[in-house]
Amino acid sequence: MNSLLSNRFRFDTFIRGNSNLHAYSAAIKISNYPGVYNPLYIYGDAGIGKTHLAQATAHHIQKANDNISLMHIEPLDFYSEFTYALENNMVSELQEKYLSNDLLIFKNIQSYENKINMQCALFYLIKKIINKKKQIIITANKLPYDLNNFDNEIVAYLKNGLLIEIKAPDLPLRVKYIHYKSRETGSKIDPEVIDVAANKISSSMRALESAVLKLNAFRDFYGNDLTISKAIECIKVFFDE
Repeated sequence: MNSLLSNRFRFDTFIRGNSNLHAYSAAIKISNYPGVYNPLYIYGDAGIGKTHLAQATAHHIQKANDNISLMHIEPLDFYSEFTYALENNMVSELQEKYLSNDLLIFKNIQSYENKINMQCALFYLIKKIINKKKQIIITANKLPYDLNNFDNEIVAYLKNGLLIEIKAPDLPLRVKYIHYKSRETGSKIDPEVIDVAANKISSSMRALESAVLKLNAFRDFYGNDLTISKAIECIKVFFDE
């Protein structure tokens, strides 16, 4: 179970554009007033910044109060701990472990589809945390009512929170992000390569970041011999199909 946050995922490193500005503004609001909108439910496709925004919100809350305790919960970790607790009659101890925190981040809640026991455990924690006026942040790739084989009561609780969508990055945001990552990594990317990357890698910020890192690696290898055509060839693996 990972209770730690990545220092990379902060508000000041979250590159904003039309596709994520509403989500960013909502997260800022919640980070300043924890518990006002509960749960915060961030949804969208993979690789577009859900985890970044969730952890940035947690960072901000924690910075305002050093005594804040939190947990960032991966589905597989939750499943493993819950299964162990169930088999060893330690469910109440596990519940107490979670409920002792001021902030819980449940990542990729769609992974709980078709897992009734896990959903029951999740529902218990959600109700308790909300009743205590503490904050829950949830990420998913779909809206609550689109979750398959999910308990109706849980869906109702999730719908009563603040649902914010991060959409696929538009072209200006993709260009902005490539420039940011190239500055961050100290690399210089030819404008023609930036233009090709931004147009051909449209669905994922994560893929754009991977493309920049691969360009850096190829530049280290080829040096001044890295031509525009070679640079474009090396990032083709990240192009949209």
